[in-house]
Amino acid sequence: MASFLLLAQLLTPVPMGCPTPTVQHSTVETITIHKSAFPEAEKRAKLSQLLIDSLRDEGKGLYDIKREKEIQHLLKELRKK
Repeated sequence: MASFLLLAQLLTPVPMGCPTPTVQHSTVETITIHKSAFPEAEKRAKLSQLLIDSLRDEGKGLYDIKREKEIQHLLKELRKK
């Protein structure tokens, strides 16, 4: 949920006249995932990237049917578990 909120904040257009926000560098964190959870984590990561790409293209007025079908497929697989 937090990743979607962050994504929404990043993709929200900045109104004209507002100063450009400064980018702060952060440290890289390592996430350890147990082998049994890896397939689901891999699907979630793929879904997250597809949603980001979809939102970017939607902002440009583009629509990728193949990507949207893949998003639906991954959502169905993750809901089954």
